[in-house]
Amino acid sequence: MPRERWSRILPALLLLLLAVTALAASIPAGAPAAADPAAVQQAGAAAEGARDAGGGHGGPFGEILLELAVVLSLAMLGRFAAARFNQAKVLGELLVGVAVGNLGYHLGVPIFEMLMHFGDVQPVFDEVWTSGSSVADAARRVFPEVAAGSDGAGTANRVVELVTGPSGVPLLYMGLGIWLFSKLGVILLLFTVGLHNNIGEILSVGGSASRVAVVGVVVPTALGYFTSHALQPEVAWTTHLFVAAALCATSVGITARVFMDLGALETPSSRVILGAAVIDDVLGLLLLAVALNVATTGHVDVEHVLTLCGLAAVFLAVVVVVGERYVEWSAKIVERLDPHQGKILFPIAFACTCGWVAGLIGLDPIVGAFAAGVLIRDRQFGSPEGSRALERLFEPVEALFAPMFFVLMGAQVNLAVFSDTAVLGMAGVLLAVAIVGKLVTGWVAGRKADPWTVGIGMVPRGEVGLVFAAMGRAGGILGEDLFSALVVVIVLSTLLTPPALRWSVARIAP
Repeated sequence: MPRERWSRILPALLLLLLAVTALAASIPAGAPAAADPAAVQQAGAAAEGARDAGGGHGGPFGEILLELAVVLSLAMLGRFAAARFNQAKVLGELLVGVAVGNLGYHLGVPIFEMLMHFGDVQPVFDEVWTSGSSVADAARRVFPEVAAGSDGAGTANRVVELVTGPSGVPLLYMGLGIWLFSKLGVILLLFTVGLHNNIGEILSVGGSASRVAVVGVVVPTALGYFTSHALQPEVAWTTHLFVAAALCATSVGITARVFMDLGALETPSSRVILGAAVIDDVLGLLLLAVALNVATTGHVDVEHVLTLCGLAAVFLAVVVVVGERYVEWSAKIVERLDPHQGKILFPIAFACTCGWVAGLIGLDPIVGAFAAGVLIRDRQFGSPEGSRALERLFEPVEALFAPMFFVLMGAQVNLAVFSDTAVLGMAGVLLAVAIVGKLVTGWVAGRKADPWTVGIGMVPRGEVGLVFAAMGRAGGILGEDLFSALVVVIVLSTLLTPPALRWSVARIAP
């Protein structure tokens, strides 16, 4: 390798090595190899006491700052590597998360272990938040099989060890910190994507987006159900329904980031995908609600499904009918209150509020953030329409937080699932079904949009698919083999999309 290339790479590698080493050293060693149910209470008390023990004057905030420095360093390294190989930057962020996450996990570094099992740790956060109980009590309620001393609770055992051990509270603080930053990153990403569009442009592709969304849910659902039944005919039909629900999910954040990196957010194909993603999210959540309802009660709660449909319809109708007028009225007030910083403070507050409303009615908060971005225009804040002043204003903010989301997503990918040939065989079949089920959407997108670009853009499952799969596993609906196969499908669909989408966009570029 030429000396000048090493001179560019070595500083980044040294920075990464120092950051990871410091992060590993900042967390005490984990608990013993197996969780003793009788010791959970004592460990929990020790963990609660640890709240005041470490961190010096800064408490846990010092470790969170270090964690932030590590993730940003990883993101820079991943983006650098992706640029060197002429790939989308989001692919570099994902892959560096996969590499470092698995390295730290297999070395037994507690923070990386917690990130790898973050889908299992998050319910503990939720329990502490909703009940106000201690970490130890929350862990016992979330994982009753560990408290009961039952066998076969390997992952649950390790999660309880992590959150109730001597370093449990610092780990939870750090996990909550990186989770918060990553969620803020994807909110700002979709808000920034929305700024590149407006209501008129989205509605102009409304028919195409609706067709893409409906086909993108119906076809993968049908193919996923029958394929799952063919692979495992002995399991309950509710399991096949849950597999189908996981395969119909679409992660628009990854596709949107690729379009942004390529400067293709204003193409007809991009607008069709973004419009379809909103409808896809509603339909996917309805299917998930039905699958969970049937699996837990044995029947469909029609009232619950209709209520979710009605709330989603009302939210979207309010956005279309009165949203832009409300923003114009609010912008005049903001101009009087704070003419200098108001144009950045109000849009962020509005995006967070819309995300909260979307989450309140059962939609993903990123749908609300995207809607907020669509409603806000340059002219509302005194800039010429089409000047892209707001987009340039928010690009640095989005560039700071969005990479954290993709690095964290990569850090949750356990490469060990790729070592089971039976799981890989099952995953290969489901991956083919998952890709074909979304590729066909391109051929109903209309003449203005490129069918290959639309189809490929709908392929990634990303965090949405991981959430669906984790809920199925936590509810006992998915077995270990099907769950692992779905994780492989989600990982590969997420990693394959950026280079495929880059090829498709370049193919039609003038």
